[in-house]
Amino acid sequence: MSDHSSPPVYMPAPINVCKPAEGADNFLKPVTPCEVGEGLPYAPMDWPNPGDNWGWRVGKRISNVGYYSDRFLYLPKRIQRAGAPRHFASKLSLERFLKSEFPGADLEGFFASFSWKVPSSLAYSTDVKATTFSPETPKPETEKVEEETSTVKRKMKHTAASSSVKRQTRQSRRQSIDDAGDTYESHSLNNEEAANESPGKDMKSTTDLDDLFEDKNSPDETIPKEFDSYLDSLVDSLAQPRSETLLPHTVTVNSPPQENDLAAAQRLEENKAKVTSLRQEYNELKENATLLQAEIDSNLSSIQGIDDQIAQLKSQRTELMKTIETKKMARFKVIITQKKVAESITRAADEIQLSKARKSQNGG
Repeated sequence: MSDHSSPPVYMPAPINVCKPAEGADNFLKPVTPCEVGEGLPYAPMDWPNPGDNWGWRVGKRISNVGYYSDRFLYLPKRIQRAGAPRHFASKLSLERFLKSEFPGADLEGFFASFSWKVPSSLAYSTDVKATTFSPETPKPETEKVEEETSTVKRKMKHTAASSSVKRQTRQSRRQSIDDAGDTYESHSLNNEEAANESPGKDMKSTTDLDDLFEDKNSPDETIPKEFDSYLDSLVDSLAQPRSETLLPHTVTVNSPPQENDLAAAQRLEENKAKVTSLRQEYNELKENATLLQAEIDSNLSSIQGIDDQIAQLKSQRTELMKTIETKKMARFKVIITQKKVAESITRAADEIQLSKARKSQNGG
C-alpha cells in the first residue's frame, strides 16, 4: 500500500548509464513488427536506480526511412503507481512524466542512454543502414525546411487528388472526419440491431471485425509520413532569432520601416504561438490515436485467442459427441443382452415351478 501512496524517490543512476553505448553494441539491430523487449538499446537500463530496467514494444507501421512509427516505452515495475501512466508512445508525454515524477533528473542523459528510433527488419535490407547512438550531422535549417516543405506539399497534393477520385467513384466514402464519425455510429447501430435480431449469428473470426472498416478512409491516408519531420523542423526554425526567420516578402517597399517591422514582428510572434499550440495539440492527438490503435490490436489479439478457444472447444465437443454415440451403441447392446438374460431366468423359473408341481402330484 505504501508503494502506491508515496511518489517514487529519485536516486541518480550511475554515470555510465547515461552514456551512449560504444563499440559493437552501438549497432541497432532491426526488430520484427509487434516485437517486445527490455533494456538497451531501445529502452533505459538501471534508471533511476540499479535494477530498474524499462521495457519497449513496437507496432506495425513503418516510416518511409525504415523506422517504426509506433513505439512504446514501459515503466519498470518498481516505479509504477496507481493513477499514473505505465507506458508512453511519445517523447513529449514521457518528458512530462519524468519532469513531474523526477524533478532535477538529467533528461538529456536519459534520452541519450538509449535509441528512441527502432529500425524494422522488414525495411532494413533496403532502407535502413547500420546506425549508432551518435547524432547525425544536421542540414542547414533553411535548406531542411524548404526541402521538407516541398515534399509535404507534393504529398498533400497527391493525397488530395487520390481522395477526390475516391469520392467521385464511391459515394459511400465519407466527406470529412465528422461524417466518418456519424457513418461509423450509424454502421455500429445497424450492426447492433442485426445482432439483436439474429442472436445466434456470431462473428467467426477477427476478419469479420476488419471487414467493418474495409470501406472506411483511414485518417492516416491524409497525413503524409513526412509531416512529423516537417513540423519539428518548422518549430525549430521558428525558434531561431528573428533575423533568420523573417522572410523577405514580409517587408514592403512603400511601408515605413518601423511600422512594417512592428507589424511583421507581431504577426510572427502570433504565428509562432499558434504553431507551437497546434503542434502540442497535434502530438497529443497522435499519441491518443497510437494508444487507441494499441488497444485495438490488443483487443483483436484477445478475440483471436477467444476464437482459438472456441475452435478447440468445438473440437472437444465433436469428440465427446462421437464418444456419446459409441456409448449409446454399447448400452443398447448391453440392454439386449440383459433382456436375453432376463428371459432365460424366467424360463428357468417356469421349469422349476413345473418340476415342483409334477413332484407333488407323484408323491400324492
